[in-house]
Amino acid sequence: MENKDFWDLTKPATFKSLTEELIYKAENELKIQLPKRLIELLKIKNGGRINKIKLHSQDNTIWTDGFYQIDELFGINDENSKKLGILSTSYLTAEWELPEKQVIITGGGHWWITLDYRNNSQEPTVNWIEPEARRDIIIAKNFTEFINNFSINQKQKTLDVETNGMITIWEDFLNEDELKELSITDLNLVNERRKEKGLSEIKKNRS
Repeated sequence: MENKDFWDLTKPATFKSLTEELIYKAENELKIQLPKRLIELLKIKNGGRINKIKLHSQDNTIWTDGFYQIDELFGINDENSKKLGILSTSYLTAEWELPEKQVIITGGGHWWITLDYRNNSQEPTVNWIEPEARRDIIIAKNFTEFINNFSINQKQKTLDVETNGMITIWEDFLNEDELKELSITDLNLVNERRKEKGLSEIKKNRS
């Protein structure tokens, strides 16, 4: 896939335009070198909605139609941002008890896609991790392969229904008290949809 085909450019970036200073900050804080292809993509758009794409899977994951399906890629956030980004990795790793030496590039609490530096500090694999199922699968040997293996899904409405029914539209089958127990990531998505409908924000329960 070409870089120009990856992003949904009708939607805004999650964070301000990427600078060399932000790249340096991220690599220094995470103590890794980010893949060149990832930096190229983030220079076009620093996180946010991507075109509906899918990657064929031979593994049994929470998706049941044989594909990994994502609609967002994290950008590099700064210390003032309240939205999740690559520099939220330490927080998310602790909250979800993820393996060490990961850089999270997208996900939704019950699943994450990460750059895995455990076995190679220069060229990470791309992994699919489901914490509750204790599943940790390599889905690409590097980030370039990960991007090149994706294809644009032309049946966007169908994909939306399948994805939302399984992982995103929690309010369709949870009551308000149950929604308060969701991860911060999932609850933020719920509240974004509630805001669009003019509904009040749901506050997460604090234990």
